[in-house]
Amino acid sequence: MMMKKMVPMKRARLWHPTLLALASSLALQTAQAQTESDYAQLRSRWLQQLTGSPSSLPERQAALAELADKAELHWQAINLSSSTPGLWPDLQSSSDASVLTSHYARLLLMARAQATPGSRLFGNPALASAVIEGLAWMHANRYRPGLSRYGNWWDWEIGAPQALSSILTLMHGALSTEERGRYLATIDFYVPDATRRGNQPSLEETGANRLDKALIVGVRGALGGSDERLRHARDAISQTLPYVTQGDGFYADGSFIQHSYVAYTGSYGLVMLDSLSRLLLLLQGSLWAPNDPQLNNVYDWSERAFRPLVRDGAMADSVRGRAIARRSSSNHSAGRSLMGSLLRLAEGAPAAQAQPLKEMVKGWLQRNRYLGPDCFTGQALAPDSACAKFSLHEISLLQDLQANTSLSPAPERPGAQVFAAMDRAVLRHADFSFDLSLFSNRISAYESGNGENLRPWWTGMGMSSLHNADQQAFDGDYWATVDLLRLPGTTTDRSSAALKNWALIKNTSNWVGGAQLEGRYAIATLDFGALNVTGSSLKGKKAWFLFGDKIIALGGAISSGNSLAVETVVENRKLNTSGSNTLTVGGQAQPSMPGWSASLGNTAWAHLAGSQPGADIGYVFPDRPTVQALREQRSGSWKAIKSQELDDTVNAHYLSLAIPHGLKPTAASYSYVILPGRSATQTAAFAAQPALKILARSTDMLAVQDSSLGLVGANFLTNGSKTLNLDGKPLLSSSAKASVLMRESGDELALSVADPTQVNTGNITVEIQRAASAVLASSPGITVLRLAPTVQLQVNVAQAAGRSFEARFRLQR
Repeated sequence: MMMKKMVPMKRARLWHPTLLALASSLALQTAQAQTESDYAQLRSRWLQQLTGSPSSLPERQAALAELADKAELHWQAINLSSSTPGLWPDLQSSSDASVLTSHYARLLLMARAQATPGSRLFGNPALASAVIEGLAWMHANRYRPGLSRYGNWWDWEIGAPQALSSILTLMHGALSTEERGRYLATIDFYVPDATRRGNQPSLEETGANRLDKALIVGVRGALGGSDERLRHARDAISQTLPYVTQGDGFYADGSFIQHSYVAYTGSYGLVMLDSLSRLLLLLQGSLWAPNDPQLNNVYDWSERAFRPLVRDGAMADSVRGRAIARRSSSNHSAGRSLMGSLLRLAEGAPAAQAQPLKEMVKGWLQRNRYLGPDCFTGQALAPDSACAKFSLHEISLLQDLQANTSLSPAPERPGAQVFAAMDRAVLRHADFSFDLSLFSNRISAYESGNGENLRPWWTGMGMSSLHNADQQAFDGDYWATVDLLRLPGTTTDRSSAALKNWALIKNTSNWVGGAQLEGRYAIATLDFGALNVTGSSLKGKKAWFLFGDKIIALGGAISSGNSLAVETVVENRKLNTSGSNTLTVGGQAQPSMPGWSASLGNTAWAHLAGSQPGADIGYVFPDRPTVQALREQRSGSWKAIKSQELDDTVNAHYLSLAIPHGLKPTAASYSYVILPGRSATQTAAFAAQPALKILARSTDMLAVQDSSLGLVGANFLTNGSKTLNLDGKPLLSSSAKASVLMRESGDELALSVADPTQVNTGNITVEIQRAASAVLASSPGITVLRLAPTVQLQVNVAQAAGRSFEARFRLQR
């Protein structure tokens, strides 16, 4: 009887088909109601990213005033009844697609001014009406489904829809359901798939372009309540997260490539991080939050890829590509973009990842004199303060950062890094950083296109940049005024050629790269030919030894058959506004008037006084060459390097130092040492006792010794076993082309070996004329063949992509 009572007959009757259908319907309605709330939450989040948090902070008030000023100018100039092809007189072109983006960008400014609390135009119904009418005009005349495309694909699939989706967010309550649906359909038409190019469906989007599109699709999904669009945006992220070994994306060595062969950390890399940080902040904690375990790679990028290339909040120009030709874009504006992205990323990051990101930004923020420690603290600011150049949302995040006293500003991190996958290298010190821009048969000498970067020939052929306390050295009108045929670090004949747009501009050699040791020291080498870049027969072998607080530059086998004078440009530095920085050569101060030049024979050392305390630079010339010095005031225009810019004249003062090699050299060479931060007295003392030896400078080898650090750096430039001698005795040998860096300290020997050519499919055998008692550590890929009477090891560099292999030994004494 008990068993019969346990049979759930009555419970079964509760689930009558009619009642089951009713319960399912109620559950579905509840789920739909929750989903609508989720969509609204996402819209609110995107609105906050566009408008920030209300506050009385001076930076926000200044930014709001500038926003309203610009919006009012566009509002006053708009012609909504125009029968011409544009709403504004300067946006009439029917063949330049950038006018589409510009139209929506101006309407977006107007919408932001109308929708942002605190703006003097906040809630203005006439301005709202102008924006709505502008959207209707664009749909009717310039941007709607089915139109024939012209110009750059980017404007149709990223520029225009990106701005349009934000306008729809700001104007959401003022638009009818029919209007919203019409404009969302336009976005769907031009961005149906974040992972594919709309006008080339077989082309898969990568890197920054893919994430730009994913963000557009994600915001569109929130606006239109589309679960499918939001899932698509989320899933599109995953392809961008893994480290790549070819093509676009981030590499394990910290490199970032876009357009297949251009070093672009400071431009497309920033765009990629910007879109990703915005999308992650939009989706975090929602039903569509990404759950890819490789999201942790994003935090690694900040340390491995971005941090080494930023100095006190300014991004290295060597990784900004075409962006150096944009008047509105500087190394400092690129740095501000990175700061904002990292803070957005930190907002949704676990505490262990968020803290170092915030402390890194806080350090940059407080050391950058364009910004300064008073930014975002409520202190009164100058009307043109760069503190207000951040977005409204970023200003809110930076205010929170400054107010958080538990976060300490992170100092600059010393070290040296070779970015083998993008032909760049950097030396970092507490007081300076130095970066190199190289090219190979893998990485282009430059990128030109869209009328941008019109004089780029020498920017990838050994250009060096020294960043120190003078934070304006590469800012202002640097790229419009510097002699682009005489860039510092280059061996040049000042040749140029017709530009090749959107092309891989190859080096004639693949021997480009170097080795790094202990994260502190590095060698970067360039075996170059200018033929594919400028058409010149100039070629040579160049190396930089990045040794702690100094840079040793060595060159050899320089030859040219052209009737053009060849020189190695040691320095070409922008001076203070009066051009009065003192140049001292061998203890003698040189004239300071613009136009002065001199041929200074038997030069042992020179010193350039900095424009700021801590910005002095010493130069030592071990060969005591003739040095050509030139002090000049240069004029230029931004239009000369970007066709869309204004043609007004800008000016700046420069001081250049160069080692001449004459006409048609056959085996010219050079050497010099850069000593950042040294006084004239310290430079003279170093020149008198340099602790440096040039061990080899030939077609086969470039090598130096720095006895003060126990370092020897050697580049074996040709195949076949070669031996490097020290004081007439064998020291180091390699069986093949290789970059080798070794350091002796006490009873330890540290060694690093790399194949910069990246084509060796086998082993490199290295022998050191030292005896060891033990192997203390070694990278995978190293096989120690013996420890005595000499250390001999084999390095498997197949598919190593230029990576450095390191080992440490206990020496026999």
